Amino acid sequence: GGRTRLFYNDSIGKSVVNIQIGAELQQGNVFSKAFGNRNGERDTLQTDDKVTNRQRLGFAQAIWQYKKLQAEAGVSAGYMDVAVSRAPLPTLNRDFGLQISPRMALMYHAGHAIKFYVSAARGYAPPTSAEVSPSGSVINMNLQPETGWNYEGGVKGAAGERLRYNATIFSYNLSDAIVQRRDSLGGDTYINAGGSMQHGAELQINYRFWRNKRMFDNCEAWVSYTANHFVYEDFIQNNTDYTGKYLPGVPTHAIAAGIDINTPLGAYINATYFYNDKTWLNDANTVDANAYHLLGARVGYRHKIRKYAWAVFTGADNILDEEYSLGNDINAAGGRYYNAAPGVNYYFGITLSYLH
Repeated sequence: GGRTRLFYNDSIGKSVVNIQIGAELQQGNVFSKAFGNRNGERDTLQTDDKVTNRQRLGFAQAIWQYKKLQAEAGVSAGYMDVAVSRAPLPTLNRDFGLQISPRMALMYHAGHAIKFYVSAARGYAPPTSAEVSPSGSVINMNLQPETGWNYEGGVKGAAGERLRYNATIFSYNLSDAIVQRRDSLGGDTYINAGGSMQHGAELQINYRFWRNKRMFDNCEAWVSYTANHFVYEDFIQNNTDYTGKYLPGVPTHAIAAGIDINTPLGAYINATYFYNDKTWLNDANTVDANAYHLLGARVGYRHKIRKYAWAVFTGADNILDEEYSLGNDINAAGGRYYNAAPGVNYYFGITLSYLH
């Protein structure tokens, strides 16, 4: 791949203007072979693919800043084509046409450490090589690119040196969403699933308790929360209407939190918590994965002697011994949606490093 950019900066009265234009070219060659599985050993060759994709992109962006107000406008024009060869079949070619993606954003600095922002942008995502030519399945050159408009607004800032925060709400109207399916042999297939409406909110807070103290060099807690409302819009397949159903694989609520403590002597403690809400696993919303809580902790000691650094640590994962599925197979054939996950488990380690 290659990329080039041209910059222009200037002042107009009390305002500042930054402009950049550029172009990008990428080409990839992907070679993929799929074999049968006989008692855990590689069996006969099933597919032998070569996928060549090329993408050309031109873009321009301008940023105008006047006192506390900053406005941004940009646009990109992209063109992509793909060729798939599967021996002994002839090569298949597909181009996705010219795609124009504009973006507009506005930010206002309300105070020393408070910023309000809004943005609107059109997104474009062509199918990946793995989606066009999935292992163990037929080549699908009819896949359409995902496109959509995303609207976002939020506030971010800080209160003193201890508290930092970022809150965002978004609405994404996606067309031709690409969704995954599993066939009876365990192979992946991908289809366009009409449209979807994806609304959500995200909140992240970091708080630092102590710093530069004799007992604690740093003690920081953080938490992030995500709320999702992702539903299909105008999705009909095989005379079944999934309009209004939740997109599988996306939890309605998710929480991640933790605390990090470091001491000047080298000892440290990290604790993490993760909550995943009930998650639908198929388009019909008839099968779900239960909600679960994961708790982990780690303690250790670091020390440095001249050019050598060593550390010792121990910890535990899934301390609550939750029973959950570690990675779900969406729309899996034969009801094989779930994957095993370990219960409570422990680890211990030692590292030794030489510093140049």
